[in-house]
Amino acid sequence: MAAPWSAISGGNSTNSNSNHTPTAQILSACNRPSLRQRCDEITSIVHRSSSKELHASFQGLLDNIFGFNGCPGWGLNTLTQHNHEDFRVLQKFMEPKGALLYMVYKLQADNYLRYEFPISSLPAPTRAALMEGVMPAFYSNKLSYQSQGRIPATLMLSAFEYYMFSFAFFLVHPTHQQSMQNWTQPQYCFFPCLLDEYLQYFLPLDGGTVPPMPVTQGTSRPSSPGQGYSPPYRHPQYGVLYDYLHSKDTYRGHILRSNSSMTSLHHSSFSRQDSVLGSMSMTTTELASSETWRTETFLHALMEFWFSQNSLMPKEFGLRQQVQENFMPSVDHVRAVRIVVKHLHFFANAAKPMLNISAYQHAEEAAIDELRRYVLSHFLQKKLYVFLRHGFDHWPLDSSFRPMLEVWLSVIQPWRYTSGELRHRSSPLREHRDIPISKEKWFKFICDNILFYTALLQEYLPRAFRQDMSSPKNALMFFRVAKVYGQSNLPELLEEAERLLLEHASPGYYRQASTPGYGASYLSTSHHSPTTTSISTGLMTQLAELEVPGYVYKPLFGQQTKMSIEQLLQITVQARTTVRSIGRNDFTSMSESCWSWVQQFFRELFMFDGSSSHMALQDDYGPQDTFRVDSYLDQATQFMGKTFDVDVPSVYDEMDGAHRRGMYDKDSSPDCMDGELSSLGRYQLVNGLRRFEHVYHGDPDLQPIRSYESTTLVRSLYRLSWHINDVFADKIAEWYLRPGFWGAVAKQYFAPPVIYPTHRKRSSSSSPNVSLCHDDHEALGPRVSLRFLGSYQTIGLLLALYFFCAYVLGLGPTGMFVLVMVGLIIYGFIGGLVRTIKGDEHSTQNQQHHYQHHHLN
Repeated sequence: MAAPWSAISGGNSTNSNSNHTPTAQILSACNRPSLRQRCDEITSIVHRSSSKELHASFQGLLDNIFGFNGCPGWGLNTLTQHNHEDFRVLQKFMEPKGALLYMVYKLQADNYLRYEFPISSLPAPTRAALMEGVMPAFYSNKLSYQSQGRIPATLMLSAFEYYMFSFAFFLVHPTHQQSMQNWTQPQYCFFPCLLDEYLQYFLPLDGGTVPPMPVTQGTSRPSSPGQGYSPPYRHPQYGVLYDYLHSKDTYRGHILRSNSSMTSLHHSSFSRQDSVLGSMSMTTTELASSETWRTETFLHALMEFWFSQNSLMPKEFGLRQQVQENFMPSVDHVRAVRIVVKHLHFFANAAKPMLNISAYQHAEEAAIDELRRYVLSHFLQKKLYVFLRHGFDHWPLDSSFRPMLEVWLSVIQPWRYTSGELRHRSSPLREHRDIPISKEKWFKFICDNILFYTALLQEYLPRAFRQDMSSPKNALMFFRVAKVYGQSNLPELLEEAERLLLEHASPGYYRQASTPGYGASYLSTSHHSPTTTSISTGLMTQLAELEVPGYVYKPLFGQQTKMSIEQLLQITVQARTTVRSIGRNDFTSMSESCWSWVQQFFRELFMFDGSSSHMALQDDYGPQDTFRVDSYLDQATQFMGKTFDVDVPSVYDEMDGAHRRGMYDKDSSPDCMDGELSSLGRYQLVNGLRRFEHVYHGDPDLQPIRSYESTTLVRSLYRLSWHINDVFADKIAEWYLRPGFWGAVAKQYFAPPVIYPTHRKRSSSSSPNVSLCHDDHEALGPRVSLRFLGSYQTIGLLLALYFFCAYVLGLGPTGMFVLVMVGLIIYGFIGGLVRTIKGDEHSTQNQQHHYQHHHLN
């Protein structure tokens, strides 16, 4: 962006005074180890040097601060209040009344000083417009043509413009953009705090004006460099006379526009537009201009770099270039955008009501008040809509979408950012009050921004379909959206605004759109009371300006949207059922008795079969999370059902049906239609609500080895079990099938008999206790199964027991073996006693009957 420090500082070793120039001194100060030393020395240099002396070091200093052109930077994106001293020192240095801005104002006072900003650093849509010959109004007098017929490579900016461009470019600079994930609490981070100070200073909320510059401009030429006055350089393809006459024409044009700026409301609108994106003079409106040109320049820099990195217009170049031009903002970038949006709402809502002198004339108002009326429509609306549409379309389907969602919700709730809300922001009771929205105050805003309420909600719905609503973060996002749209009388206002649009729009209008002009007004700027005709015209203009050609508007309260809402509520109820089943299955053990817990422990230890209910989700949920998710989803379904007048499914009916049909059992298959997965089945499969059944139907002792088992141990233990069963098969069957207490004890140690299907006939069995059935089934009798010892879980528990015996009880291997055997005996006797008391005689007789029947056959 600027020349290297070595070039800036001169590089002439023969000059004995080179080390004493302000440029060399600033270079030396930037190399100091501490921020306090750097800021103190640079502050001293700035106050004792003239603008001519500071000119050469300005770009290099900003590169060093922001980390451009290979400079490491001063850590603006990582500095927090934990480093209290550096935070306060740098904040004092860069604040609106600090030494750095004082240096900017010194350089700004000289109308002939300009600084090169590379066009390659501008957003892709702006670069594309310049290449196509479309001249944005802000850049009309700032392009530097190096040779005739060539595309300009740089912009010539004033000191204030260059600083604000650098400040805004810092957030999207390729070096810093990938590491912008630090501002989890923006109020404690340096860059967001500095941004808030600039917003408070240049866009005051107290109804006042921007303080004047501490350094006055020179009087050699009435100009306002901050608003794009022609720089003191010539277009090389023209002569000096042309440049002189061109400057004079521009100057005279601004005088005419300034003199007629307040003659009527219509003229006021266009003169303000020239002030916003063009140049302006300091003649009859000199005081008004001095109030707003810094504010407008600051806003333009933010809108250009933070909101305008992408375009909704279809790309006609290759895939590789599309990927390169597709800019994904960082999470911190989105957080900064929300800070700007919220402040602009406060700024716009601080506008004073206009005084009507007559039916055809309005009283003259201050420039800052006029800017408050137009800031949302002129600066924010189009760029913010593109920013949100691109984010909704391209952001990953995870919980990091929350900041982007919060930006959208801040945009569509301007009533939350008024002076009254600011005073009551600390009241916790006010957050829970459902205050009706004033139609008189906010209906015009809703009409002028109807696409933010309708089109963006319809963009959000497909994302909600693809998210796991049983996740606490996703459930919270859905709840936030539903709560906003469920506010008192907001649905009625939206429905009325949409009705006006649909009634007064011409047929086929929705397929017509125009390319938005740079610097154009995007809304009707009439101050009269909103009539039906003016509102509908503004809505049609909004559709043409904000959306791309070919866009088809879908009514928010139409049947298609209501069907989508109904499907989403069905998915939400399914997610609630899943959450409740998780809470019921995984956390019931917290209220069980000690004996139940011990019994479950031994059952998992000695009869481990590798199955566990919702074990994969247990780490993500606790009892509080389950309650919170269920509460979010319950309230969200109520809000959405009320807003769109659709029936809310009952979670109890859904749970009863789920248990009857096994819909949410993970062992059930996903929902299918004509042999293919339905949309509901895909949702169930993706979110783990159902899965296709994978069941082993063969010999249970020959099941495939799991990932949590040792291959060598499983195979060795199977061979050992086979030999034991081969020798003692009859004795094992006799003991297992014996009635009474000893039979119940035997059942604690031996695997039960099973009958499993087979797809091949065998003349002889490979297992000692397997008999062939005539109906292609095989019967496997009671047997010893040591496979559970091959599980890593069992091995870990045995090792833990060994260390406990060795280091706590002081027992050796023999003592541990005796302890384990005693434990097994106690386990068998207690289990047999419990089984005998419960009365297991009937099941024992059934097992004996079935086994003997298949064995004899």
